[in-house]
Amino acid sequence: MIMTRRTGDCRWTTHGGACRRCVFVRGDPVRKIVSRLIAATAGLVMGMALASPAGAHSSTTPSPNGVSPWHYSESWALIGSWYGEGLHVDYYNGSHYSDYYGLDFGLRGSPCYKRLYPIWDGMTVATVDRTIGRLTMTKYFNGVQWRIKYMHMDSINVNVGQTVGTSTLVGYTGNKGQSSGCHLHLSTQHWSGSTWVSHPPKFCGRTYPHDHTTAWKGC
Repeated sequence: MIMTRRTGDCRWTTHGGACRRCVFVRGDPVRKIVSRLIAATAGLVMGMALASPAGAHSSTTPSPNGVSPWHYSESWALIGSWYGEGLHVDYYNGSHYSDYYGLDFGLRGSPCYKRLYPIWDGMTVATVDRTIGRLTMTKYFNGVQWRIKYMHMDSINVNVGQTVGTSTLVGYTGNKGQSSGCHLHLSTQHWSGSTWVSHPPKFCGRTYPHDHTTAWKGC
């Protein structure tokens, strides 16, 4: 006795319970396989495209040199995330942060409510968010716009559009926003024409190695 049954796009022909063959009754099996491979490849390419902007939002070239963001008489240390530790990123969950080279500094023993200053002269206050303690300031170097960003500030003494310099007290360290203790989150970027690009901050003539033990003297 010959019996047939449908499974998906196949009609299986059996004789005495033994499977004989599968005849596709609709659609082209090769075409379907190719279509599925194309769809899978497209998904992979799209995933790579979504992840790839991370590399485009950072550069290993240090920012222009400046002075310390803390008072010259104080010595601060790296107390939080450093390059590549995962907390500071350029691209995450569809958003561009341009913050891979962000650094977390603090004054050992008493990191709260410490004076903060711009690292460059002739800066313009770009944004102020007192809820999360974020301050950004910009300056042009050789026609290129650079930005410095301070985060988690307890208080901010300046307003958008104000011109500030290295002797301007712009505010004090704090613990606002996504923070687990008083510190200064500092990052520097340049504007590429379409996005902010993260650079290692440079001040007092140095960039900062992965060193959570050394206290760096201000300048």
